[in-house]
Amino acid sequence: MAEAIPRVSSQTDLTTGPYGKLPVLARELKNPDEHKISPLEEMRINVDKVPIIHLWMAQGQAEVFGAELSTDRIYTFLKGSKISIWSWTGCTIMIEGKPKILKTKDSRVTTIHFNFHNCLEQHREVAVKNDVVGPRILVLGNANSGRSVFCRLLLNYAARMRGDDRRNPIFVDLDFIQPDLAVPGTIACCQFDRPTDPMFDYYYYRKFVLPYGYLNTDPETNPNSESNLELLHSQIRKLGAVIEKKFDNDRRARHSGAIINCFSVVKEYSYSHIFVIAKAFRVNFIVVLGNKWMVDELQNHPSRQDLEPDLQVISMPKAQDIVESTQEERRLHREARIRHNIYGHPLRSPKHRPFKHEVEFSDILLCKLGNPAINKALLPENVDLVRVKTAAYPLQLKEVNYLVDHILYITNVDTAEKVASEGSVIGYLLVKGVTASAQSKKLTLLSNFETLPKKVLLTSAIQLKDS
Repeated sequence: MAEAIPRVSSQTDLTTGPYGKLPVLARELKNPDEHKISPLEEMRINVDKVPIIHLWMAQGQAEVFGAELSTDRIYTFLKGSKISIWSWTGCTIMIEGKPKILKTKDSRVTTIHFNFHNCLEQHREVAVKNDVVGPRILVLGNANSGRSVFCRLLLNYAARMRGDDRRNPIFVDLDFIQPDLAVPGTIACCQFDRPTDPMFDYYYYRKFVLPYGYLNTDPETNPNSESNLELLHSQIRKLGAVIEKKFDNDRRARHSGAIINCFSVVKEYSYSHIFVIAKAFRVNFIVVLGNKWMVDELQNHPSRQDLEPDLQVISMPKAQDIVESTQEERRLHREARIRHNIYGHPLRSPKHRPFKHEVEFSDILLCKLGNPAINKALLPENVDLVRVKTAAYPLQLKEVNYLVDHILYITNVDTAEKVASEGSVIGYLLVKGVTASAQSKKLTLLSNFETLPKKVLLTSAIQLKDS
């Protein structure tokens, strides 16, 4: 039984929400401030003190992370947004609101990143000529190194190509801790057929999502947080196989290649992850942002001989004066990804409320993916440890009381046995209550689905403690 609270209808005015009526025309801006950006100058905007700002490019040309701004549109950004506006020729920007603004004329880093895009285009032209797979780039870096922005820049520049040179690269987001494509605890990919919308990022792209369920990569670095390295590596290899099949069937994607955003690497603990990723996706470019020491380590690592023979490890400077995200900002980013997938984007559907489901425990199959605590010494000799740690096994009601405020993944399969081999994520649920009595055993769930499409659900360590 689903209860809409309330349901969005075709008559709902989506321009009116908690932020009031959003401006559509330039004349609707109230006392905007004028900002001029000179040629080869960057303006960084940090919306930290005000709840919302409205931006209009009145004159000239500019781009946000490689996506062009239009003079025919008002852009709205909410608190917590960090925007970088770059102009090659100069422009005039009108801003309603009082964000923190920093201008810089250091065009060296942006020019280097754009030149790298041009180098990738040369490889794509060779791929078109020989009908082979284009460049596959793995982007590495520490936290706050600008990996997500660099990936977005390369993707937008590629998607802006027109005519016969139009590119549709695959974006692979392996950063399950601070994801851009899906919710935390998942890895995902999407085909880039158009530049991102500066307001909505990747919200409108069709995504293929695989579950992981944790927020940790290495027990040594965070022993109090649960992780499952066998499961993580298995899902990475599975995603690599999916993309290989996509390349076989899609000529434009094959020639455009892939751009892979890795999770934050932590010294030597992450090298096993890096080489698993590079081998699964047959990477031929590893780009390291702002860490020359890691470049030297990767170039001389003995495992490199198992990778593609044309692999190049490249040191790339990161953008200067990056505003580092605090732990609180990173937590809010994760929560925003969850809310976008359950409540909808606040600017796209500000009146949207999820459906409330009262589900009998017997009507669903609630499973846990992988068993990270299993001891190999306790298993029979002929049992594969990796298969045990990556299989899904059903849970009993007495084991799920802790799931209140946790996220569940809706899978596309009908049995627990198929989760490891065929399972992918098609939706998300937020657990709001667990009721166990002699008369009924129910879960109270929130979802953007009016009816649950499948009954096999996976638990996760991801939480959203909503008010």
